[in-house]
Amino acid sequence: LTLDVTYNTDFAQVEVDEIQVNLDRFSLFFPEKRPFFLENAGQFAVGTPQEVELFFSRWIGIGADGTQTPIDGGLRLSGKVGPSTNVGLLYMSAEGVGGAVPQNDYAVARINQELPNRSSIGAIFVERDGDGSISGDADTDYNRTYAVDGQWGIGDGVTLKSYVAKSETPGRRGQDMAYRLHGRYDSASWIGQAGYTNVGENFNPEVGFLRRSNYEKVEVFTLYRHRPQDYMGLYEIRPHIASNAYFDDEGYWESGFTHVDSHWEWHNGIEIHTGVDFFHDGVKEAFEINRGTFVQPGEYDEARTNLVFQTDEGKPLSFSTSLKRGGFFGGDINNIETSITARYGERFSSALTWNYNDVDLPVENGQFEVNVGRLRLSYSFTPKILLQALVQ
Repeated sequence: LTLDVTYNTDFAQVEVDEIQVNLDRFSLFFPEKRPFFLENAGQFAVGTPQEVELFFSRWIGIGADGTQTPIDGGLRLSGKVGPSTNVGLLYMSAEGVGGAVPQNDYAVARINQELPNRSSIGAIFVERDGDGSISGDADTDYNRTYAVDGQWGIGDGVTLKSYVAKSETPGRRGQDMAYRLHGRYDSASWIGQAGYTNVGENFNPEVGFLRRSNYEKVEVFTLYRHRPQDYMGLYEIRPHIASNAYFDDEGYWESGFTHVDSHWEWHNGIEIHTGVDFFHDGVKEAFEINRGTFVQPGEYDEARTNLVFQTDEGKPLSFSTSLKRGGFFGGDINNIETSITARYGERFSSALTWNYNDVDLPVENGQFEVNVGRLRLSYSFTPKILLQALVQ
């Protein structure tokens, strides 16, 4: 067991987030970067990564509107009890900000029992307890999430996963549960996956991450690996299909995505991806996709081509580029993302990335461009002295 204690915590040394551009209606995911929360983070991970995460530590130290709140301190106890029982306890206290964020205490308790053949069963409890300084009622200023989860390995290739979660929020009763069933088959040549997720309208894990709410999701994926004996220097060919569909509680098809692709990998490390993507978007209410640009209600069915080229990432100098072109909410989009990575010995590394989007929608102010450039540099003077730079 390991006990970590922090007091008057300052995270000033943590790297800034990488800029993302939201060209859709749903929340973006920004990963945790603070070392205190990254250590043993997998112990507290329950749910679907970047979609339904029952505990998302980034809410500790920030308000719902983005206001930063000082962290008074906290502690975390994590590790094993015996050879196969994993435990995790976390408590943090954050100050309030007058008129914006209440003083909050956060508590997380997690237990997971490992079983033979990749199997396990566990439970998690997450709580936010506020002082009521903003809502005016301390008795109703709280949020709790409960869940049980499990994994069952069948033979060498089949794994079944599931979780069932419930949230408790004053004033939001009924339809406050979420659950997921997921199966995966993995062999030397084949990968197959299928899953079903249901998130209720009032499911509200305030100390978690919820990309979208009130939906049912069906997903399937299959991939075949083929390694030719001697054909044009090819090492492996990976044709695959991935598809998902989201429906709201009235059965309305809110969005869907089907990806048909094949990855061609050569012995020299070069890869080419050749694919096509099919999108469905059902928009009930107009939303602002860019300042002054609104996507209107309607149903949109689009297709986009997808071409990727990349060289061997293990070389001192590598290059990759991705080209996407096709329909986009009744209009068109052209996307180019290019990256160059360079390394010199064990001391210096750099990466330059440029992401360009050219959007043309059939609405007022519908033509716009979005560019994001990023330069990352790192130089090690000695094993103990490192200089890093991130420019965006």
